[in-house]
Amino acid sequence: MKTEDVEVKMKGQVVATVTVPTYETLEEVLDALEEAQVLNLVNRQNKSDITNKARADKREKSVGKGKRYETAINILATLTFENGETGLDRLNACIALGPGAKDAMDKLLNSDEVQAAVDDALADVEEVSTDVE
Repeated sequence: MKTEDVEVKMKGQVVATVTVPTYETLEEVLDALEEAQVLNLVNRQNKSDITNKARADKREKSVGKGKRYETAINILATLTFENGETGLDRLNACIALGPGAKDAMDKLLNSDEVQAAVDDALADVEEVSTDVE
């Protein structure tokens, strides 16, 4: 059996330090705990694992702002808008604004048209990726 000292925090402040045992075999567990305690711990954790998995299965998968922004920049050069302008045309128009370039660039990257293309690009990546467990 191993032990680990763990700080117990409340509102970000350490209020105690406790020693937590980590059992390495079932024999150690059964020597240290009563059968009812073992069953209680296993059943509580099992319930928690099952309900967390069900919750995770229903949770909408999301991509952070940073990844969406990076994807928008990466695909901007490949875009052609309905009016025939390319992503590079619009990017150059933003740069030409000088001091207002950052706000214009943010507006362009967050536009419905660019974000729809980002959604498509991210969906393509999700279809190709595989889960490794």
